[in-house]
Amino acid sequence: MDWELVALLLCILVLFACLIATFIFLLRYLGVFGRVEVTVGKPVVKNLWVAYKRHEGSYGECGPFFTEAVSLCPQLSSIAVYYDDPNLVSLIDLRKPSVYYCTNQGWGATAKKHRLQLRSYQAFIH
Repeated sequence: MDWELVALLLCILVLFACLIATFIFLLRYLGVFGRVEVTVGKPVVKNLWVAYKRHEGSYGECGPFFTEAVSLCPQLSSIAVYYDDPNLVSLIDLRKPSVYYCTNQGWGATAKKHRLQLRSYQAFIH
């Protein structure tokens, strides 16, 4: 074999090694080789209260429901929990509450809680 063919094969081998190294680095970066440790400890959040209001009907009709909730307390974070699969449950039976949460400490949490309760939101404290 002449030296040009050897150099070409060596370059291909080096590129292949770089490709494998990049792939291994990517898997490591994504955490494929990492350990997941699940523990139970003290709650991170204290004095948490949650206010929620149920909406029944089509998921497409809940826009005004969220608009009302956000206009009442725009500073609060919210999540929506979808209980039913719209492909399996009829539209009138779909259930979805809107959930707002806030700590009892600082920035008028009691006033926000009272404002939500006046609009038929149900609240509980954790």
